[in-house]
Amino acid sequence: MALTQNIAKQRKVEKAINNCISAILDSGIEQSLDSLVLIGSFSRGEGVVWGNNGELCFLSDVEFVGVSKTAEFKRLKTEARRIEEEIKNNMAKEGIDIKVNLGFTTRNHLKRFNNWIYPLEIKRFGKVVWGDEKTLSYIPDFTYEDIEPQDGFILLNNRIVEQLILLNKIRGSSCVTHFGNTQCPSADNIKLVEGRNAKCGINRYEIDKGYIQIANSILAFEGRYRSFYEEKIRELMELFADTPGLLKENSGLLRKVKQVLACFYNSDFQALKEKEALREWKELRDYFRQIWMYEVKSLLRAPSTIHSENSEDRELEVLIEKFVKIPNLVSRVKGWLKVFAGSLNDRHPTPDTRPFDKLRIGPDPFGSVQGKLRRMGRHPIINLFRSSPQFLIYQEAVRQYFSPNPDMEKVRGVIRAWEELVK
Repeated sequence: MALTQNIAKQRKVEKAINNCISAILDSGIEQSLDSLVLIGSFSRGEGVVWGNNGELCFLSDVEFVGVSKTAEFKRLKTEARRIEEEIKNNMAKEGIDIKVNLGFTTRNHLKRFNNWIYPLEIKRFGKVVWGDEKTLSYIPDFTYEDIEPQDGFILLNNRIVEQLILLNKIRGSSCVTHFGNTQCPSADNIKLVEGRNAKCGINRYEIDKGYIQIANSILAFEGRYRSFYEEKIRELMELFADTPGLLKENSGLLRKVKQVLACFYNSDFQALKEKEALREWKELRDYFRQIWMYEVKSLLRAPSTIHSENSEDRELEVLIEKFVKIPNLVSRVKGWLKVFAGSLNDRHPTPDTRPFDKLRIGPDPFGSVQGKLRRMGRHPIINLFRSSPQFLIYQEAVRQYFSPNPDMEKVRGVIRAWEELVK
C-alpha cells in the first residue's frame, strides 16, 4: 500500500487508510453511495509516507472515488470538501498528517469514460473498499496505447496549476507559525502550517514529484505511458534512446527522475527552507517549460524557431497565445455547456457563480477570462468557440507559471477557477 519495507509503519498506514474509509462512510453519505473505491498511488502500492518524529506524514494524497446514486451526485459533490477537512482535522489529533482527496462519479459516467489515464488506472488498480464489487467492470477496457497525446498534454497543464499551488505555499500566502505564534507571513524564518505543512514543512517530496509528473506527461504524449515507477524509468530511457533530439533538449531529466525515485524508495526526504524550496521550484520549472513547449509545438505542428535564449522567450509567448486552439469544437462546446449548466443550477447566483465570472482570474474584468472574451469581439457568445474554458484557464496558468515575476493575485485566481471548473 505504501513504499516502505517497515512492517510496523505499513500497519500504521493501513490503519490510517481504514480509518479514512470509515470516516467517509460515517459522514452521512453511505446511503447515497453504490460503492467506494481507493485509487491513486496507495491503490498501486506506491504511496509515499514519511515518519516525522514518530508521527506519520502522508506525502502522497489518499484518493477515493465514490460511485453515487445518480440522483445524489450533485449533492455529494458539494459535500466532498467538508468530508476531506473533517478527516484531516480528526487524523491530526492522532498525530497523522494526511490529505484525503474525495471525488464522486456515477455508474453511467463510468460506462462513458474515454480512453484517458484516469479511468485506465482506476480500472487496473482501483480497490473497491465498500459496496458493489462489480464497480470497476463498468469502466471500458483500455490499453496504454489507447491514450491520446492530448491527454498527456492536459495532464501537464493540470500539474502546472499544482505547481502554482505549491508556489503559493512557498511564498507563505497563508498564516504561518513563527517562533510559536500564528501571524500573517512577513518574517524571513517561517514554517508553513497549511495542510500537511503543519508537520512536514515544505517537504522535498512536493518538489521532487514534479519530475515524475513531467515523465508521466511525456510518456503519455508519446504513447508510452506506464503506471509503476520502475516501468516509467524503463520507458523513459527507451524513449530518449529512440528520440535523440528530445534527450538533447532535456538532458538532465532522466537523471533527475532516477534520483527522485531513489529518494522515494529510501524515504529520503527533508523539509526545505523557503529560499531553498523556491530555488528548487524554479529549477523544476525549467524542465516543465521545455516539455510544455515540445508538446505544444507537436500538437500545433509548429516548427521550432529557437536561435537564441531571447528567441526562445519570444517563441514561448507566441505558443501561449496559440495553444488555446488545440481543443476541438466538441470539447469547447461541452466545456462551455458545463459552465452555463453549473450557473443555471445555482438558484442564488452571485458574482462568483455567474457563467463568465466563474472564470475570473484577477481582481478586475481586464484581468479575467471574462474581460479577455469581451475584448475579442462585440459579443462574448460569438467567441465561445475560440477555445474551451479549461484551456483559457490553462493559458493564464502557464503565463503566470513561466513568468519570472508571477502576479500572485492572478495565481490565486487561476487556482480558484481550476478548482471550480477543471479539477
